[in-house]
Amino acid sequence: MAIRFLQTSDWHLGKNMNGRVLIEDQAEVLNQIKKQLQKGVEENNPYAALLVPGDVYDRSIPPEEATILLSDFLSDIKDSFPSLHLFISAGNHDSASRLSFAASIFKKQNIHLAGSTADFSEPVIITASSDGSEEKAAIYQLPYLYPRSIKNQKEDTYLYRQQELYEEACRQIQEVHQKKYKDLPSVLCAHLFTLGAVKGGSERSNVGDAEQVSSEVFKDFTYGAFGHIHGYHVCDSQGRCYYSGAPLAYHVDDNPETFMLDVVLNGKEIPVVNKIPFKPLHPVVKLENTIGELTNGSSEWLKYKNHYVYVSLTDKVSVPNAHELLRPVFPFLISAQPKERTFGGKAASIEERRIAVESKDINKIFEQFLKEVSGTNQEDEELLNQEKEILKQLAEEIRWGENL
Repeated sequence: MAIRFLQTSDWHLGKNMNGRVLIEDQAEVLNQIKKQLQKGVEENNPYAALLVPGDVYDRSIPPEEATILLSDFLSDIKDSFPSLHLFISAGNHDSASRLSFAASIFKKQNIHLAGSTADFSEPVIITASSDGSEEKAAIYQLPYLYPRSIKNQKEDTYLYRQQELYEEACRQIQEVHQKKYKDLPSVLCAHLFTLGAVKGGSERSNVGDAEQVSSEVFKDFTYGAFGHIHGYHVCDSQGRCYYSGAPLAYHVDDNPETFMLDVVLNGKEIPVVNKIPFKPLHPVVKLENTIGELTNGSSEWLKYKNHYVYVSLTDKVSVPNAHELLRPVFPFLISAQPKERTFGGKAASIEERRIAVESKDINKIFEQFLKEVSGTNQEDEELLNQEKEILKQLAEEIRWGENL
């Protein structure tokens, strides 16, 4: 028989978007994970394990509501599915020591928290049984590896680069696996950035490719469950290593489609992986238009009333109080920013400013000013003339006042 896993990662509990707390949204995706586990039981094809390869929390010291949410989830899952194994590895956003607090106690409840590299080469052996037959698999966990996390055993020296760290870690794991568990499929739960993976807007960027690790490092594993990249991604040419991605889009540039993965191992064959979509409470969307169009009362905007909305304003002039104007239309507005600031159709040069100022012609100075702040160009000649006339009158009033 086969062994079935459910994979999900990068929950980032406690994260907010521009100050908006997402705990309610995150509680909903955790509830959807529980429902999928329950569906497996109802189909008489239960999951043997839930794999969570990193970034459970959004920061090393998570807010209280995030820790309560995780605690309640773990308690609920263990009450509902006593035989289920949970594998949780620390990511680069997590505090490894905090996440793995009381790990030895949790282990007795089949909750395996990997915060350190102390025993990374020793697997947890899980068993799935049905109709008198059983299948086993060896699950290995690696937290996010920082410089000096692992030593080169042969040279007794610390390693620093990600490629070297994961090469050595996988070498040590495979050495143990071939000696003790060579007949079992091997599963690696790890948090890293593989070469060629595509980042989204909500992921931390790094300098150059120093963080990237070749997927060839993991070729000897039956399956690799990876975290760190926020979008669904197949890491290797064989189809053995996968990112499930985050359960929510945490940035306007993230893919709005998010998934958990149903993974079925049949011995050492290539695993069968199916995407199970999450249904967010508030999908993320980017809208691009003028403030007038977005607030004109049109019914076309009603479908976004329950979305987290990022607005890119195309108005030629700055819109004061844009958030206040847009929020009645989009209650879950995240941000409203000008798409770009134009300066007379092109960037105003210092030389153009200098010529206008040196002319001491107040009309030329105002004209240059209008071009820069309002984006007025030759196509707006009528508007420009109106503005110039108003400012000319204002200038005359200023002069008159100065002569009093």
